[in-house]
Amino acid sequence: MTARPAFGRPVVVLPAMRMEDALQAFAIRAACFFGELAVPFHEEFDGHDDGATHLIACLDDEPIGAVRMRWFKSFAMTERLAVLKHFRGRRVGQQLLEHCRELAQRHGCPLLYAAVLPADIGYWENLGWRRPGDAVRGLPARGRTVTMIKPVVASTN
Repeated sequence: MTARPAFGRPVVVLPAMRMEDALQAFAIRAACFFGELAVPFHEEFDGHDDGATHLIACLDDEPIGAVRMRWFKSFAMTERLAVLKHFRGRRVGQQLLEHCRELAQRHGCPLLYAAVLPADIGYWENLGWRRPGDAVRGLPARGRTVTMIKPVVASTN
């Protein structure tokens, strides 16, 4: 559990452990991706939710943000980062992504990947994410998104 202030009250990040928790994450995603970006249903709910880890950011027991993590052999993929519009600019997304990093570290996963909309690249870069060079191959093309990566443990160089 991670708690940091927003609006003078703590925001708590928790894993979705019950069906009700997963439904909260899905509701946040629907509000952001359907309601704001008009993402088609088949793109947002792509069949990968069942085997994923879902994290929910809550303020006063109300969900305000969510992110999905999928696990692969040598990396984890953070996906579907969504924060309700009224709560943006309060580091809620940053808290969710930091919790993803902590989870990956506990699982011994060295690298996080994300597929990011081009308009959001600056946000992710400000959080320490980078676009991989041509040396990184094997990740499928993501259509209208850009691949970003972040080492789970910062290098000491």
